[in-house]
Amino acid sequence: MAISIPINLVNFKNAKTACLAAITAACLSSGASFAQSATEDVSALLKDLQKADFLQQPGIVQQIEAIGEAAVPALVDAMNQGDLRLRHQSIEILGRMRQDARAATPELIKSLSDDEPQIRRNAAWALGRVGEDAGEAMPILLKTALDEEWDVRADAVWAMGKVVEDTGEFGIVDAGLVEAVISHLGDLNPHVRWSAAWSLARFGPGAEAALPALVEALSDWSYEVRASAAAALGRIAASHHEEMLSDALHQAMDDENDLVRTRARAALDSLRARTVPGF
Repeated sequence: MAISIPINLVNFKNAKTACLAAITAACLSSGASFAQSATEDVSALLKDLQKADFLQQPGIVQQIEAIGEAAVPALVDAMNQGDLRLRHQSIEILGRMRQDARAATPELIKSLSDDEPQIRRNAAWALGRVGEDAGEAMPILLKTALDEEWDVRADAVWAMGKVVEDTGEFGIVDAGLVEAVISHLGDLNPHVRWSAAWSLARFGPGAEAALPALVEALSDWSYEVRASAAAALGRIAASHHEEMLSDALHQAMDDENDLVRTRARAALDSLRARTVPGF
């Protein structure tokens, strides 16, 4: 004989709702506990980093990196409140974390205006490493690229190319941005000129306006700038530019530096192989 057990649907639904609420609360509590634990762990590791010798530091940095996104709040606190060395190290770690550090982008952008040149430089470098999630930093990177300190300018110019590359905008670049980076090919410092050529290469065919300036850069006294310019020509130019660039690249293939010769040869092969619709 079957036994019928009456079920109070209202009580059942209330119990189910209460159960779900309890699970949600437990998950939130667990998440908050994890975040707090991560913050405490990173803070402790940063203190260890300050006391560590040169050989110990890489291992500590790797431990912080391994924590991932949960490490960002503690690193942001340190980059804003610590002494100069700790701030420098915290920003560098954020840069090493790449996209795991994307939540720090607003604070890194603020740091581009810091009074300390080393902080401005590190912030620019870190934003370049964060990549596509740092696209909002482009306007202030353009301003930072005019910094009075050459190393700040160099990293800001480099970061612009890295952000464009990681955003997947190869060949689709604002003309104003291209012109701004072209201007840095005339910087007095070779590191800035190298960064400019490197970034133009990351812009791809959209940086066609830079070709004359890059050809001129093939005569730069710095072999690194010459090599970077040759590589940029190979990434930007297409087959219809061969007549314009052929003489310059052939001359570069006789450069005294092996890297320049290699890059020039590769650039010539590349522009012969690449065609652009409509030409």
